[in-house]
Amino acid sequence: AALIEHEDYLCMAFRGTDEIADWIDNANVFPEQVLFGDFHRGFWYSLEDIWSGLFQCYLDLRVAKKRPRPLFITGHSLGGAMATVAAAKLIHQDRPFISAYTFGQPRTMSKETSYIFDIEAKARFFRFQNNNDLVTRVPARLMGYNHVGSSIYISEEGSLYNDPGLWFRFLDSVEGAVDAVSQYKIDAIDDHNMKHYIKAVGKWDFQTME
Repeated sequence: AALIEHEDYLCMAFRGTDEIADWIDNANVFPEQVLFGDFHRGFWYSLEDIWSGLFQCYLDLRVAKKRPRPLFITGHSLGGAMATVAAAKLIHQDRPFISAYTFGQPRTMSKETSYIFDIEAKARFFRFQNNNDLVTRVPARLMGYNHVGSSIYISEEGSLYNDPGLWFRFLDSVEGAVDAVSQYKIDAIDDHNMKHYIKAVGKWDFQTME
């Protein structure tokens, strides 16, 4: 993770899977009862490994200026799950963050826990999913896990939609799969690449988004 200091804001940014230990955490899908509910155990401990030092740095920077600076949170893939847990920690401690943006993140908490999270933060938590990105579909709902926040869907053409219907997403997923085959790519894996998210977000205008 990185804590980014800007003149006008602070940002916690979490990276995705990058080493064997990360894959072990990804596979540790058992629930862990902490904070205000049940969280994916692997993602919880991924954040716990670094949280103490990161949070202390944040507290130090927060008081370094006479005026308060808002906190943003972001992450991709495993980093998106860690960003979600970080947001939950701040919610539980009644500490402020202005908004969070995750990209291609897996499900992180139980259905019941997600309801509590969304009551507190849905309006300031934006979860981006690119077309057929496989990582956004795990762990399965049948295992009791659920997504949180406001869903921002990126279509095969790179357009952004605020939580479109299932029929639209089905047709778009078919289009994405067909296009990938024609380019000799595995769509569910290629769509997870951060470059596709960066390209789409580069033209994002939330006020005029469909």
